[in-house]
Amino acid sequence: IYGVADVFTMVGLQEFFYDQVPIELRSIGMALNLSIFGVGSFLSSLMISVIDKVTSQSGQTSWFDNDLNKAHLDYFYWLLACLSSIG
Repeated sequence: IYGVADVFTMVGLQEFFYDQVPIELRSIGMALNLSIFGVGSFLSSLMISVIDKVTSQSGQTSWFDNDLNKAHLDYFYWLLACLSSIG
């Protein structure tokens, strides 16, 4: 479901940047559109790396441990839900 929503979001943003930007700046508009997804991916991987380092300190298992019985992915999804509700 998330993948389908992502596809519709990408198409909608492409249409928005293509229609709302003047003809002379359409290539810059499309570049800005694609840079949104690049920055979002970078920030997502940065957040995961920081959470992994913070939660694995002091000998505890990380939220993203290789053993799914010890990992706490539920904490990560709760964190994402809280950040989304704050946003």
